[in-house]
Amino acid sequence: MCIRDRSWIKAHTARAHGTAGTRGCLLIETTVEMGPHDALIAKRATAIFSAMLMRLELALAGARDADIKSPAATARALLASLEGLRILGKAGQSEGDVAGAVDVLAEQLLPARRAR
Repeated sequence: MCIRDRSWIKAHTARAHGTAGTRGCLLIETTVEMGPHDALIAKRATAIFSAMLMRLELALAGARDADIKSPAATARALLASLEGLRILGKAGQSEGDVAGAVDVLAEQLLPARRAR
């Protein structure tokens, strides 16, 4: 997979608008609502997010088509942004809103590797 190929981001953000967006994400909603009050939920949510971050960081570290300075920091920024888009889906953002945000994310966080 090419990191700069936005299909993987678009697949994730397809659930960030329209009918699917208004439904939201069970992980996000449970973490926000119950995580502060339930140690087991907080622990499981942390484990899931850690696994997501690890997979993203590995993909970014191995990206040959992008100039990633810090895979760990970039993974965290991407995850926060992508999950944030899912939260905005609850407010009824449009597919165009999501597409515009994805374009900015990709350009800012996944800059093309320059030919040497």
